[in-house]
Order: sequence, then C-alpha cells, then structure tokens
Amino acid sequence: MIANPPQVVLHDSGNLYDEFQVSYYRDATNAATIEEMINTSFKEESSNKFSFGYIKDTLWFKIKLKNESSKDDFILSLNEHFYETANLYYYDTSWKKLQNEVFTPLTQRSVQTSKLSFEFKIPQDASQTLYIELNGKFPYFGDLVVYKKEYFFSHQLLSMESFFIFVFGVLLIIILFNLFLWLKLGDKIYIYYVGYTFFALLYLINISGLLAYLDLQYYMYKLHFTVGFAIVFLNLFSIEYFNAKRHLKYATYLLKFLAFCVLLFGIISVFIYTPWNKLITYTVSLSIVSLIVTALIIYKRGQHYLKYYIFAILLYFISIITFTLLLSGALNYSFFARYFFLFALVVEIVVFSLMLADRYNDIKNKQIQTQKQLISLQNNQNKILEEEVTKQTQSLQDANGKLSSLVQERELLVKEVFHRVKNNFHMISAFLWFESKKEVNPNRFSELINRIKSMSLIHEYVCNSKNLLHINAEEYLVELINTIMRTYHNMHVTVNTKIEAMHIDFDHIMSMGIILNEIISNSVKHHPATSSITLEITCLKKSDNIVLRIKDNGRGFDAKSQQTGFGLELIKDFSKKLPQGQFNFYQDAGTVFELSFKDIKNDKI
Repeated sequence: MIANPPQVVLHDSGNLYDEFQVSYYRDATNAATIEEMINTSFKEESSNKFSFGYIKDTLWFKIKLKNESSKDDFILSLNEHFYETANLYYYDTSWKKLQNEVFTPLTQRSVQTSKLSFEFKIPQDASQTLYIELNGKFPYFGDLVVYKKEYFFSHQLLSMESFFIFVFGVLLIIILFNLFLWLKLGDKIYIYYVGYTFFALLYLINISGLLAYLDLQYYMYKLHFTVGFAIVFLNLFSIEYFNAKRHLKYATYLLKFLAFCVLLFGIISVFIYTPWNKLITYTVSLSIVSLIVTALIIYKRGQHYLKYYIFAILLYFISIITFTLLLSGALNYSFFARYFFLFALVVEIVVFSLMLADRYNDIKNKQIQTQKQLISLQNNQNKILEEEVTKQTQSLQDANGKLSSLVQERELLVKEVFHRVKNNFHMISAFLWFESKKEVNPNRFSELINRIKSMSLIHEYVCNSKNLLHINAEEYLVELINTIMRTYHNMHVTVNTKIEAMHIDFDHIMSMGIILNEIISNSVKHHPATSSITLEITCLKKSDNIVLRIKDNGRGFDAKSQQTGFGLELIKDFSKKLPQGQFNFYQDAGTVFELSFKDIKNDKI
C-alpha cells in the first residue's frame, strides 16, 4: 500500500511555504529509480527542515502539492549547496527529471543560484507529487521550501548569500588592518591573527556555497582543510595573547601539539577527504576546549584582561556544539542551528580584533609613558650634568691656568737650555776657526765646523720657534744649506732645492741635518777642482715616507771603498736613529744619495 504524504496547499496568501511535513525513504542500495520509488511506501515523516546526520544511504523525499493560488510557476529549493546528487521528479504525461548537483556549473543550472533549486509548474487547482533524490558526503540537512517564482528571485537580494558577502568584506578589512599593525609593530601575534582570520574567511566561503559563482565548487572537499589551518593559527595567537609560556607553560606544549595534529589532518584531507574530515572536527573541538580551560586558569591567576577572550571563545564553542549537533542529526534544522556558527565566528573575530587594537593602544601608551619618564630622567640628568660640568669647567680652568704658567716656565727653561747649548756650539766653532788659522790648510777644520753648525742651527731654530717638538723642515733645511754654502764661499757651487713644507720631529730633523751636512761636504770635497759644482736637493713626502735626495754632478762615489770614512759612519749611525731609516748611493750623471724613513705623525703645512 502506498502511503500518502501530507498535502501542501499553495495559496495566494503567501509567497513561500516552509512549514510542512514530508515523507522520506532511505535507499540503502543507492541505486533505486523513480519507477521503484513511486511503488515504495514512504512510511517515515519529517519536517521540511530536516537533519539526519552522516548517512551512507540515498535519501528520497515525497511531497504532495495542491495549487490553489493564481500562479503556476514555482521553485523548490533545498537552501543548501553541497549535495553531489540532487534530482527532482514530477509527472507530466510521463515522469520528468530535473537534475541538479553541487558540481553542476552555475551557467548550466535551471535556477542559477548556489542553493540547489528546481523550477516547475503546477496548473491552477491541480495537484502534483514531487520526488526529491539526495546523495552526498556531507551530513544530510536542509530546508525544503517552495517559492513563487517571482518572489524567489527578489528574495535572493536579502538572502544569506548577501549577508555572507557583507561578512567577507568585514573580515577582509580586519585582515588588512591587522596586517598593517604587524608591519608597524613587528609583533607576531598580529600575523597569527591574520592567518586565523584569512583561513576562517576561506572556510566561510567554502561552506556558504559562493564557490559556485567562481566555478570553484570542485574544490569543496579539498578546502575543508581551511578549518584546520584556522585553528592552527588560533592556537598560536592564543598562546601569545595568554603569554602562556609565562603563566601556564605546559598548556603551551598541549596547544602546539593539537595545532600540529590538526595541521597534519588538514593536509591529509586535501588528498583523502574521509575519514580525515571527522578527525579534523574532533581535534578542532578538543583544541577549543583546551583554549577555554587554559584561559580560565590564567584568568583565575589574576590575568583579568582575558575576560573578553573567554566571552568570545565560549560563544564560539557553543556555536560549534550547536552546529555539530545539527551535523550529527541530534538537533533539528533551524535558522539558528544552521547559522549561529557564522554569527559567533564573526563576533569572535571582531572581539579578537578589538582586543588586539586595545593591545596596540596599550603598547603605544606604555611607549608614551616610557618616553615621558625618559624625558624627565634626561632633564634631571641634564641638570646634574650641567652642575657637574660647571664645577669641572671651573676646576679645569683653574688647572689650565696653573698648567699654562708651568708650560710657560718650562718653555722658557727649555729655550734657555737650547740657547746655552747653541752658545756653546758657537764657542766651539770659534775655537776651531782660530785653530784653523794656524794651519797651512785652513779647510782641514771646515768639515768639523760644519758638523757643529748643523747641530747649533737646530738649537737656534728652537730658541726662536713656538713649537718645540716639531720643526718646519723647509725653513730649517734651507737655512742649514745656506749656512753650509757660506763655508765654501770661495768655490763655485750652485744649489737647487725643492723642499716640501712639513713638520718633522726634533730628533729626526737633527739626524737629517747631520746627514745632509756630511753629503754636501763630501760632494764638495771630492768634486774636481776644474769644474763648477751643482747640487740638487729635494725633500718630499711620499705616501707614508719622507725621502731626502741629494744629487751632484761629480765624478761619482764608491760606497764600498769608503767603508772606513768617518763621514760615512756618521751617516750610518744617524740613519739608524730614524724610524725604518734606509739610504743608498747610486750613479746618475754624478752621485745620488737617497735617504728614506717612516713618517710618524708629521703633517704637511
């Protein structure tokens, strides 16, 4: 005997009909045809708002309609999008099949909407029996509603899809805002929250059915991993927000372990949907419970700023329980049970975003307070430093006054010493000059007198100089050359000089003077008497060295045959006193002597 389902009367007083009873049948073979169904007794009844949980059977609904309205065009909608098989059968001279499914492109659907819907006709005052065949991997739930055709399309403007789009816009703004805070502060909690919100957004797009508008509904099962990834970032975000490493260290390990598990299950579910989708659901629920318990424990330990987090996560957890009961078939389908999860998730994300904005304000306020404290401390320190600087300045001025007096006294003493040494050198030179008058060969004492004059001249220069440590090489060497040349006034000697103006230490310039005297004396002494003498003397600074070069136009000089000469011994000894001092003789249309030594803190003038 064929059971008759309750009849739904379509009348003009309404535009949609969503409160009625339907008969249903569970086909365990998943192979029944419409011909078999019309001869099958539908013994079980359900509300048009149905929820049967996870079942492997194909589900058949039987609805009997009677049209008492003035319209004959109607649309029956499941108000869900995820069934892989969704067929509507009605009789019109023969049984007609309207085929629809989640993977049917939107452009090929008779009713172009993400909600699986069917357009059919019933003549006025006529009755029609409809059979609906459903099959899919998701839990079986939905809302069978009959719409008048024109009302259905106008109603879409105010449907949940419009609200979903609004929510996506809000979440996108939240993502961009927190991404900006992460870039500004560099705090990883913000990037964790961006990750959580981003994957939650992808999950909502998936369960909303809007993928059909992008022709991406084929990835519906693969995108189930997004709920797992969202929980991974939620755990990481919560660990940072709790400061769990400090307040409850072991909870950190648990939450990270659960995050790893749900991440692993999510990756596997991309390739194998069943049963990993259920494992994701269980692990997500366990993670939420762990977050709630951790937050409550830390809150009781005095971290009262977690009260807003606890409110948001509890609301979210209640919505998950509600949605899970709906999925399992333990809770009847209703607008609240179906969409409470969405509202709770949005509220949670908004609350978390406000918490992070408040965290940002706290950070900025602490920075401002710290800056004020630092400025105050700096002002106090500046006052102390100013007072100390004033005291130290006065002490330094007093000390400088004393030191200036001591330096002046020292300079006078040193100059006096140099003056006396100079006078002694002059006396010795005078004695030698008188002795030279007694000799047949007066030039016999010339070399000795010139050696003494080269040392006397440096002392005389110091007596008249303001700088006792560094001597102007140009002034001293030119004066020394002129002094030496006066000794040989009866000889025709031409001297060309190129001496760079630079400071040289006292000890070094004295050694140079003695060496210069020896070379000039040697050039004059050994020059042929029949020709005039030409000397080219240069003293230049090259890189880090000072180079003294003396060239004459004589007959040359063999340094090896003069190893025992006193003048050469003087050159060797005083060259060793110069830093890294080196000298050599060579022939170049005459004799060339070249001396170089390391320049130590000597600057050009």
